[in-house]
Amino acid sequence: MMSAYVDEELTGVEMMEVRSHAYSCRNCGHELEEMARLKRLLSEMPPPEPSEFMAEKIMATVRASENVVHPRLQIRWTVLAGGVAAVAAGYAIAMVSRATAEPMQAVDRMEPTIDLRQDRAYAVGGDPFAGAPMVVPVSR
Repeated sequence: MMSAYVDEELTGVEMMEVRSHAYSCRNCGHELEEMARLKRLLSEMPPPEPSEFMAEKIMATVRASENVVHPRLQIRWTVLAGGVAAVAAGYAIAMVSRATAEPMQAVDRMEPTIDLRQDRAYAVGGDPFAGAPMVVPVSR
């Protein structure tokens, strides 16, 4: 928790609790001072310089990994793509056959009305898809 205190990652209440304890406990107060000093020293250090060959090593690793073909993964993706295509085709056929088997029926449309109750307005009308009456609040 002291590390989080030094990094200012605690909530306000937690910060106050740690600070209060550090003032009353000599060991914890000393450790907190050491952690703060170490953080300050580390933040003053310059960032390390990468070696001159680092970019070349990274690019060589990337190129080597791009050339590797895993046949098992390629087969899995092919099977998966075929399965997805088969399911999509089956769904499309089912939807087309259902649409031709059941003719669409006209839905009686209700004229929307406004009903005021308890300082709220409600729109009452018919659901255009199912024909069921529906009530929707239009004000808050």
